[in-house]
Amino acid sequence: MPPQQVLDPKDIAAARRPNQSQPHILPQFVREFGYVPDFDDWLPGDLLLFCSSRGSLIAQQIVSTQLKLNYAPDHARWHHAAVYIGDRYLCEARRGGVRYHPVVETLGPNTCIRVRRDSTLSEPQRFRLAIRALMRLSQPYSYMSNVQALFRP
Repeated sequence: MPPQQVLDPKDIAAARRPNQSQPHILPQFVREFGYVPDFDDWLPGDLLLFCSSRGSLIAQQIVSTQLKLNYAPDHARWHHAAVYIGDRYLCEARRGGVRYHPVVETLGPNTCIRVRRDSTLSEPQRFRLAIRALMRLSQPYSYMSNVQALFRP
């Protein structure tokens, strides 16, 4: 896998055919996404970054803050992150707390996904990262870290 993979439902050239062996388990909204990511290239501990063309007010504020912190626009647009756990599942912080669920629940016609991997991590380190993310299940989201980012030099 290349260091980064970007899945954009509007980029037809980059679309992949859905997994034909399991079309019966794919919800309609996933089929409308245009394709299913090739999960075979993803490893536990990969970082999944999300952006949406119809971002919420909070997402827009995150992007705005990242731009103020001098992130390049192409990097600032990613307003949400999750850890890939493996077996098509991810772990992410949401308003209700950290949760574990299938990646397909995050797919939609307005969502882009970027997959990033630290190539210096060994397999045990990647699994440790995934396990530590899972150890935070149900813990509340830390809004204070977002506020603190505003005051960084």
